[in-house]
Amino acid sequence: MFTRPGRPHQAGLHLGPGRRGAARRQVSASSRPRTACAAPPDRAARRDGDVLHILLAKTSRPIAQENLRQKERILGEARKRYELGTATDYEVLAAKVAVENSRPLLIRAQNAVRNARGRLRFVLAEETAELDVTGSLEVTTEPPPPADEALGSRSSAVPTSRS
Repeated sequence: MFTRPGRPHQAGLHLGPGRRGAARRQVSASSRPRTACAAPPDRAARRDGDVLHILLAKTSRPIAQENLRQKERILGEARKRYELGTATDYEVLAAKVAVENSRPLLIRAQNAVRNARGRLRFVLAEETAELDVTGSLEVTTEPPPPADEALGSRSSAVPTSRS
């Protein structure tokens, strides 16, 4: 907040004369009750987005677990080769670092599932301890229509301007 010499500091929002009316209108518009039809689409969009976040997080968690398992397997192999004398201590150290670097990824994936469930629980205003979502993120694709058919449907859907 800026203060001017000779004027005491005033808490609050300082607006110029042209902005006061706009601020009043915005405050009065935001204080009006929302209509019943405006809130559900927002909530539905948030709900659908949170469901997709949960599904995405649930698919990324097994990937992070498998990544950690593979890094631990590689570390075990590097240790065995080091004991046999066919690997250097650098290779063992590099494998240890790879395992330690993959642990935060697994923790992050687990937290992503927990956070997405919490957001969905908040949007749905549920008090239950656990919510679970079932479904898949698979998308079916169809081949595009031939160019003549696509252009024909476009020309019939778009109005032409006549002079």
